[in-house]
Amino acid sequence: MHTQCGRTLIELLIAIAIATILLGIGRPVIDYLLAHSRASTHISQLYQDLNYARQLAVSYQNTITVCPINDDNRCSNQWQHGYSVFIDTQPKGRWNEGDEILQQRAAIAPQDFITASRTQVRFSSDGFTYFTGSIRYCPLQRNSELRQQVTISATGGIRYHPKPKAC
Repeated sequence: MHTQCGRTLIELLIAIAIATILLGIGRPVIDYLLAHSRASTHISQLYQDLNYARQLAVSYQNTITVCPINDDNRCSNQWQHGYSVFIDTQPKGRWNEGDEILQQRAAIAPQDFITASRTQVRFSSDGFTYFTGSIRYCPLQRNSELRQQVTISATGGIRYHPKPKAC
């Protein structure tokens, strides 16, 4: 006698329905985790890049600028398009042929927001900055509960702040 091992169509449909329900419940959680990871990664990179720029300014005894560079090679306020860290010679606040790019970061995810109170962070040879303010990263929406921020003081100190004001 030969027995058959198989699943019925009804068993298969029930399994697909259960999988669909579980994926529907899990999707928002996955989106939340991905947004949190993007915010943490980007703000951590920015924090490290700002500290790196400050250390290089003191080590090289030169001006180091961190900013997004537009098509005219000037610093812009378009932080969402990425930014560069470079040795800044005359004129300041603009990437020139004599300047050396030390680090570049890519654009952020298109669904996220980033705001800054200035177009650039420039560290002088003593590690101080001409920029006091903050840069905020908000994943998915401007008032996201996952928003994060770095604050830069006039003395060049850089601090991390979770949950700042909205972007």
